[in-house]
Formats: sequence, C-alpha cells, structure tokens
Amino acid sequence: MSSPLIRRECLDRYRWYDDLFGDGEGVLMRIAMRWKFRFDPNPTVVLRDHGRNMGKATQINHDALMVLLDRLEDHPDFPKDCAGPLKQFRADACYMNAWATLRVCGPADWARTQLGRAISLRPRLLWKPRVVAAIGLAAVPGSIRKLLNRVGDKLTDRPENRAFVESF
Repeated sequence: MSSPLIRRECLDRYRWYDDLFGDGEGVLMRIAMRWKFRFDPNPTVVLRDHGRNMGKATQINHDALMVLLDRLEDHPDFPKDCAGPLKQFRADACYMNAWATLRVCGPADWARTQLGRAISLRPRLLWKPRVVAAIGLAAVPGSIRKLLNRVGDKLTDRPENRAFVESF
C-alpha cells in the first residue's frame, strides 16, 4: 500500500524496524495480526517508475523480506496456524525473485540458491513450468541466458503467444 491511513494505536504496538529497509510491508503485516484492513479502490497517489527505483533491487528487497518474515514468525502475536501459509509465501518469494533475477541476467548463483531454498520449502514447486524454466536458465551460461531471454521477450510481445506465456 502506498498511502495507508493507520491508527496510532497500531503504530504504537507495532514499531518500525529501523535496521530493515522496506519495513513498510512488515509493519502492515504485523498490524494485520490484530486488526482488519479496509480497501478504498479510489486512487490516492501517483508513483514514478524510473531506473533507480528501489523496487527493482531484487536481491536487496528479497533479503529484507526474508528477515521481515523471520521476525514476523517470531513475534508473540503471530498466529501459529499461519505457519504453513507463511512457509508457502516464503517459498514463492524465493522462486519468483530467482526468476526475476534470471530474466534480467542477474547472478545465476544467487538465483540457484533461492531456487534450492524454494524447492526445499515447497517441493511441489517442481511442477510449476516457470520453476523448471528458471532451473534451466540458471544452468546455462550468461550469454545463452541473454539470448533465451530475448527470445522469451519476443514471444510475449506476440498476441497469439500471450495466453501461453501468461499461463506460466
């Protein structure tokens, strides 16, 4: 959420972690352990997208998310029946960030580590075509990965292929 309106009592109970970049989502996750959210569909902010957006720093954001999830799970208010969904969310985040890293030709070793972590947390991910594709991309040299990514980009630009690609 870009412009949440939050009650003071929520922020008094769940403080921001100053040592953690991107704790905005974390504080909202902690608040959600006790309070309900309401959604207003009306736009209230305009965001700029440029090359220096921190949202594009996949590895930094991923590492911060993993710390945030560890702290969330260790919090005394964390509902123990949410441990399974949190594990699934963690696995999905690992594989999706690995995929994003491979698609921009980032470090394959980091992506392989995250794919291994995702599969160890949730072995059923091996049935997902995108995970299998990510494993393949992580296994090839960077020059071949660039070529495959260019081919994949062209395929997604063709209308007849969009339904196929979106199924991933």
